[in-house]
Amino acid sequence: MNQATYQNIPDSAGMNAFTVDPAIGQLLRVYLSFDALNMVLPRMAEMGGLADGRLEVLALTADKNPPVLHVRARDGRPTERIVKHPAY
Repeated sequence: MNQATYQNIPDSAGMNAFTVDPAIGQLLRVYLSFDALNMVLPRMAEMGGLADGRLEVLALTADKNPPVLHVRARDGRPTERIVKHPAY
């Protein structure tokens, strides 16, 4: 694969997920009253920041630590349990 293949998805690190997508704000303006919009916009900006901050870290950690299926216990009994990383 060439270098362009790896750059087809832009890196969004450091970006607020709400403020970088103007369509969300426009859609809110269509469906919400002025008062409701003024109440919702700060919360959306806050959540957009969380999506880039703490949630981004958790998502990257979860990608590197997928769930593991254990079909048997140490003594051979069938248990079929899934162990998930705390990032899930």
